[in-house]
Amino acid sequence: MKNISILLIVTLLLQSCQTYKVVNYPEIETGKTYEIRLNNGQTIKSKCENITEESISVIVNNKAMELPKSDIQGIKRPKVSVLKLVGGIAIAAAGAILLLTSVDKESNAEQVTPRN
Repeated sequence: MKNISILLIVTLLLQSCQTYKVVNYPEIETGKTYEIRLNNGQTIKSKCENITEESISVIVNNKAMELPKSDIQGIKRPKVSVLKLVGGIAIAAAGAILLLTSVDKESNAEQVTPRN
């Protein structure tokens, strides 16, 4: 039971409560964070600094970078998933309760010693 509880907690910690929503070029807003996939396969996660009809300006490693629209394959915006967040909290709470109850049973069993 203790191993299952630990497994549930570790699984929760490795999950992300974010999903990515595909965004069209006209929907991009200055100051928001995006995941931009380039035609060469490279992925950049950065905040949008400026938008023109031909390019997007982002900050990468504290340097401004101009990405031409023709080099961009796709753009996604991180979005917090309320369902994943609530589910994760519920699983963490259940795992913690199971872990605590199994520890209490083991510690009680160790404290009880038979009398002769």
